[in-house]
Amino acid sequence: MTQVSPLTYYGGVQMAKNKYNFKMFFMILIPLIVSIVIERFIAISTIYNKPNIGNVADSIINIWKFVCIIYWFWVGKKYGEYNRGRAKSFVLGNILWGIGLVFYIIIFFLTDSNNRINLIKVIPWLNQLAQGYTLGFMRWSSLILSLFTKNIDSRIVGVISYALMLIVFSIGFYNGKK
Repeated sequence: MTQVSPLTYYGGVQMAKNKYNFKMFFMILIPLIVSIVIERFIAISTIYNKPNIGNVADSIINIWKFVCIIYWFWVGKKYGEYNRGRAKSFVLGNILWGIGLVFYIIIFFLTDSNNRINLIKVIPWLNQLAQGYTLGFMRWSSLILSLFTKNIDSRIVGVISYALMLIVFSIGFYNGKK
């Protein structure tokens, strides 16, 4: 009979914990990954004049706008069940898109159009992070904004999308804490 050292056991527990942490982190990356895939499909469709690929991107967007809300609620619920403390779990679940919001405000509200283009050319992933998370919420934000005005500013739609993300995540989070 072999004896298991406490270090081996602890290492196994630590490894399982790291896998769980990775899984939790990966869950908050999915909206960004979906938006990158859609953006690539649109770019390929435009560059190579392949309308069928553009149709695939359009189909993914139409499906994603419904799935995203359910998915983000579920992620919020999972982070609500996460054993890191209420505040820490909430911050961890929102940190990446929160960074995206900061970049969004910098790019679209604090820089003029010439500097914005130069900034996006130099650091394209910055723009993807700023706009990618909210893709699934953009249509809903446009509908909400259209209730109040006929002139829809896409910058404001982006901010409303971030607010919707926070609301949906929060509802899921507090549902997971029960």
